[in-house]
Amino acid sequence: MSSAVVDLSQRRGELRPPRARGLPPLRAVRLLDQLRERIRYLHYSRSTEDIYVYWCRAFIRFHGLRHPREMGGTEVEAFLTWLADERQVASATHKQTLSALLFL
Repeated sequence: MSSAVVDLSQRRGELRPPRARGLPPLRAVRLLDQLRERIRYLHYSRSTEDIYVYWCRAFIRFHGLRHPREMGGTEVEAFLTWLADERQVASATHKQTLSALLFL
């Protein structure tokens, strides 16, 4: 076997996004509290924190209180489509919601 082949389990740390490296472990137990904790650690503004939590909570409620870990791109797309079609939100709000869900 070639020495260039590396066991994937040895490279797990390399597979994380660069932004996730070096962040301290979360102390909060609840998901939205973890979201707030991470936003505060990264020094986002208070209004950004409030609106990100609002949209993440709306996303979770829209899908019947399912945990976001169990959902994927199709659920995000369904939520954003609902916002555009039913609630007729502005494009800036749509982009802001997408940013909140990507942060989550």
